[in-house]
Amino acid sequence: MVLTSPFVIELSQAERERLVHHTPKHASWLNQVELFFSTLARRLLRRGQFTSRDELVAAVDNFVLAYDEHDAKPYRWTYDGSPLKAAQPRSINAALH
Repeated sequence: MVLTSPFVIELSQAERERLVHHTPKHASWLNQVELFFSTLARRLLRRGQFTSRDELVAAVDNFVLAYDEHDAKPYRWTYDGSPLKAAQPRSINAALH
């Protein structure tokens, strides 16, 4: 099946002008989200006894506020991508600079 709506045609033309950069799974922002939910589960949810949904929501809200105030730290990215740059073909490497 070929999609020929004006939106699909416009989108496919726009895609030709973009350079897609895939991030490795181990370097994903998603890992940071997974770490946060792991912390939430370990510190609050495993031992928590909540008698209502509202009580759970309030406990999670309070946890997030306390976490943001005391435990959250900016992530300092140290990987410079040298191995990836060296492995890329010259045409893509030139487009990145």
